[in-house]
Amino acid sequence: QGNGFGSYAIASPDTWTMVSAGAPTADGDFEGAGAIDPADNANAIAADNVGNVYSLDVATGVYANLGFTGLHYGPQGALYGADSENLYLVETDPVSATLIGNFGVAGSVMIALAINDEGVGYTYDIITDLAYSIDLATGVATELGSIGFDASFGQGAYYDQSTDTVLLAAFNAGGGNLSELRSLDTTTGATTLLAEILPGALTQVAWSSTGNDIVLGTENSELSQVAIFPNPASEVLNIKVPSTIEVTSVTLYDVLGKATNVSLSNGQINVSGLARGIYILNVNTTAGTLTEKVIIE
Repeated sequence: QGNGFGSYAIASPDTWTMVSAGAPTADGDFEGAGAIDPADNANAIAADNVGNVYSLDVATGVYANLGFTGLHYGPQGALYGADSENLYLVETDPVSATLIGNFGVAGSVMIALAINDEGVGYTYDIITDLAYSIDLATGVATELGSIGFDASFGQGAYYDQSTDTVLLAAFNAGGGNLSELRSLDTTTGATTLLAEILPGALTQVAWSSTGNDIVLGTENSELSQVAIFPNPASEVLNIKVPSTIEVTSVTLYDVLGKATNVSLSNGQINVSGLARGIYILNVNTTAGTLTEKVIIE
């Protein structure tokens, strides 16, 4: 805000390089969330506080309006969004958001979202200054502990793959209203101050991101061979897996994050008794977990 879209090195966040004026928001609005695409580091997704979503050319800082808030890519390239109380699965072509589930923390104002290579999400609450881990399959948040500073106003979080670290672009209202780069202890929730961002300036860095890569390997390669069909489905949903892996359990969640009582039998799920709508299917296998949006019609 005021310094537009720009870049800083993690090793020296005190040096800011402005690229463009930022998202074309109206007076009083601000750009509050964003993430660089791990499948294409030249592009990013950003959002402002009134629900506009933009695609962003990282090199030029040029924004194109897409229409959402709080964003981070998972290790396999899926885009997740968070508001103050909920987790969503986000599509960008066309733009849509499917509710995965509520964080389950009453009165929370979760301010940011980061996801590590293990597929675990992290956020923190600016009311209580507590950090949480997030189950990406259900949206449920688990308290980790205090972040150790007064997190007020704009905040950002992201995952640095090169150092396996969750970082916060924090605004510390209790430390002289400073923008700070902090690392998060994902076990205790405690944070460590690394350096100031734009020292001496009253500036909120509402989102930060770095160019990670999609996590590929034997497990993910095997998971890519799992077939879920038909989708949309009306009677039966089939799950076909390669002979090298085994399905250990399946759970189908409705848009409120509540598990349905369907089960897998001989590779099929009977969905004929379910209401029409969007569901999230969580398939646990010996090669990992696959999460898929399913439409019942």
